[in-house]
Amino acid sequence: MSEVVELDDFKEDLKVINDKLDILTKQLEKENDLKNRNRFTPEKVMAERDIQRIFMTNGSDVSMFLTEWQTMTKEAKQEFIAKYIESLTFEKDDRYSNGIHLIDIKLKSLFTEKVDRLSELGLSQVPIEFISNNESVILNVSYPLKESQVKEYMKEFKNIKGIKLHIHPTFNYSFKDMPNEIVFDLDINEKVLKLIPIIKDIDNPENISNKFKLGIITSTIKTI
Repeated sequence: MSEVVELDDFKEDLKVINDKLDILTKQLEKENDLKNRNRFTPEKVMAERDIQRIFMTNGSDVSMFLTEWQTMTKEAKQEFIAKYIESLTFEKDDRYSNGIHLIDIKLKSLFTEKVDRLSELGLSQVPIEFISNNESVILNVSYPLKESQVKEYMKEFKNIKGIKLHIHPTFNYSFKDMPNEIVFDLDINEKVLKLIPIIKDIDNPENISNKFKLGIITSTIKTI
């Protein structure tokens, strides 16, 4: 005895299966997205720090952090200072708004260890003075990053319009033979956020003889 089964008999079952697969796929995508959001990579931390810096260019943002410090208890302030600072040397000076001139500060090894750890992860950066169009400007120069790290770093800005990475078209030097002058053109509304020495993935970041490209991170975001 033989039977002929029509595909129409399974249409409803197939629809239910496909609907469940769609729901499962969306749940997996949502879970993977959540995992990626909660995964703190060096590139993510560096991008978050730069985003905060972009939106901390007005006095109200800075005053918010000062207010947070002022609302801390005396004991909390003492605990924070004692954790990172070895000693402070200061003098009274009416020329300063708070009447105090900080002469010297010595940091505890815990603080320097944290800074060293940031360098190992490629998160540290140094403010360096440059002369741009005959004017002195302070730009942050990051620790050398590998090409793959820069790609991951820029992915963190995918939902923020106004952040761009420019690769200098001719720059190919090491720290040993850096030129005295670097020339690059930007749009009039672009502000340089930081400079990134970009090395190949196979290179060792500790080797100062590495030839590197120059990445220029710019922002056109206007803050109040």
